[in-house]
Amino acid sequence: MDELENTWYLEKTNDDNISQGDIFLNCPIVVTTLQNADFSNPRWYESEDLEADHDTHVQNVIVMTQACDLERTPVENVLVALIHDINSIDFPGPKSKGQKTSRKSYIKEIYGGKKPNLHLIGNHDGSIKLQYQIVDFTAIYTIPYKVLEDIKSKVGPRLRLNTPHREYLSQRFGSFYSRIGLPDSDHITQDEIFAVLQNDEKDYSE
Repeated sequence: MDELENTWYLEKTNDDNISQGDIFLNCPIVVTTLQNADFSNPRWYESEDLEADHDTHVQNVIVMTQACDLERTPVENVLVALIHDINSIDFPGPKSKGQKTSRKSYIKEIYGGKKPNLHLIGNHDGSIKLQYQIVDFTAIYTIPYKVLEDIKSKVGPRLRLNTPHREYLSQRFGSFYSRIGLPDSDHITQDEIFAVLQNDEKDYSE
């Protein structure tokens, strides 16, 4: 498939290297939780009481690591974000009694850019089927490159987000994590301003 073709996705085989925008379905995500960890002890990790539980979750993910970094093999870990089908993603309930909310209104907010942590990407109706997806920038994980390479070699064809959608996703991702919350007035109150403001008046009646 021509990489300049104006489609949302490119269909890649397991012979193609892993790159930014690659989508892996049913990918294992390992979440570790610690029991009996005394973090007040600088050497808490040496405690005999320490227990580590590892839970494996199966999720659909998209590769977020920059393509140029993945080409500089070997990289140890690959950054991925969870993706959700628009018809299965959870949406919040009403904020107050009497209000109503719906999946349609929630997706409309995402589409309009009002949810900076979520990003909408297109569907695909080729040999690989994919519904519209929501990328969740707050659900970020790392997967060892060797593990993802092993998955890639066995799952067969996969989708890769095409340009310029791949670059736009990367831009939105970077913007989300580089944003800064600032006060509206930088801690200057209206009373402070009016206390020193000269009460000049001009008469234009003449």
